[in-house]
Amino acid sequence: MGARLARYATDPVDEDGDTLAGLAVDGQAVRGSRADGTAVHLLAAAFHACQTVIAQRRITAKSNDIPALAPLLDRIDLRGVVVTANAMHTQRAHAEHAMAAGGHYVLVVNGNQKKLRKQLQRLPWKQNPLQARTTGTGHGRRKVRRLKVCTVRPGLLLPHAVQAMEVKRRRTHHKTGKAKTKTVHAITSLPPEQASPTQLAELIQNHWSVEALHHGRDVTFGQDASRIRTGSAPRAMATLHNLAIGLIRQAGWTNIATAADHYRSPPARNSHAPTHNLRTHRPWTIG
Repeated sequence: MGARLARYATDPVDEDGDTLAGLAVDGQAVRGSRADGTAVHLLAAAFHACQTVIAQRRITAKSNDIPALAPLLDRIDLRGVVVTANAMHTQRAHAEHAMAAGGHYVLVVNGNQKKLRKQLQRLPWKQNPLQARTTGTGHGRRKVRRLKVCTVRPGLLLPHAVQAMEVKRRRTHHKTGKAKTKTVHAITSLPPEQASPTQLAELIQNHWSVEALHHGRDVTFGQDASRIRTGSAPRAMATLHNLAIGLIRQAGWTNIATAADHYRSPPARNSHAPTHNLRTHRPWTIG
């Protein structure tokens, strides 16, 4: 289903070439899928621009997301695509895989790669000026992200890395006024001539589009509360939810819950749906 929808998904690269085609990879547990407390875990890949899942893979009970990434990406044409992922996937093999397939990567660096994180922390961030700033609101919080970029030399503990990023994220709760600041480092294979600081900031921010997708599946479609547990049914339902969200996005909606309520309404009330022409000039082929 994801492959068929991807053929009609809005092209994530704009005509001016200013927007890079980001593909977010992230995992999620379907919490209500097992009576014994365990849960089906799925790894999904979704385009940043249209938040459309184009591939999904079930993680076996005795494994995790790491060995599942390469088989998931093998189903996707990565030429010209920037794979974004959290720190779990900041692995040498994953970086090599994305590059060998004709793509690029933006990966978060955390405590699971201690030596690499130390390399990034030692870069001259204090001497570098602020190069990009993004803001946003959601879930009762205002978010401000400030980004600095530093070119790195060969020898970094991740193949093909050419730029490093330091992101300071400040979240302020509207009601309480309390604020928290967190510093995150990331690494990319994109050279400066292909990705400006603003574009890198957008890729990092848009990676969380998959989390927004999870929120839609969990809340709007009640996925976590579902008691569908037999065989491959939990994965099938998650796929159907992905399909519904993808079609809603392609129809021009920005709020999944509002769209779901709209389409549940009688036809007489469905006269104000947004209109959206699906573009097919770049079919994203899978497999």
